[in-house]
Amino acid sequence: TAQAFTQVAVEGVLGLCETHGIAADDIESVVIHGCSEMVTGIQAGKGAYIPSTKEAADHSTPYVVAMALLEGDVTPAQFTNEKWKEPRVRAMVRRIRCIQNDEYERRFRENLWLSGRMEIRTRRGNTYSITLDNPKGHPLNPLTYEEIVGKFHRMASPYLSATQRRTI
Repeated sequence: TAQAFTQVAVEGVLGLCETHGIAADDIESVVIHGCSEMVTGIQAGKGAYIPSTKEAADHSTPYVVAMALLEGDVTPAQFTNEKWKEPRVRAMVRRIRCIQNDEYERRFRENLWLSGRMEIRTRRGNTYSITLDNPKGHPLNPLTYEEIVGKFHRMASPYLSATQRRTI
């Protein structure tokens, strides 16, 4: 689970990897275009590329995207054991670049839309991109009841038994 401003980037890169069969080891670079809240400041400023705490990592667009690419998901597990210090994670973070896009900034300021364009360049020289508006879970793109239940089970399973989760 990524926080709101990083969710569009996570959804985009995971979608590209799934659609085009891209593995993390195949990625040469990732470029994320988005509004300022997603690609500048705490989200993708200098400190976001070398997070030193869980709090810094969970607000870092490059870190969250790197974990999605390396581990296929972003859950509380991606923020344990100081994974942000691992060489494989830092190497992936270095391949990610974030760029502010004026149109996406305008959409956010005027309508609270979260828009982004994600581009993945593979080591073979292929470039794939996707543009997304309002990732799954955004008020304009809500989760279905079944998706909410599935997310609950996925997120709670490390902490609660199946019986406890069904009871809730």
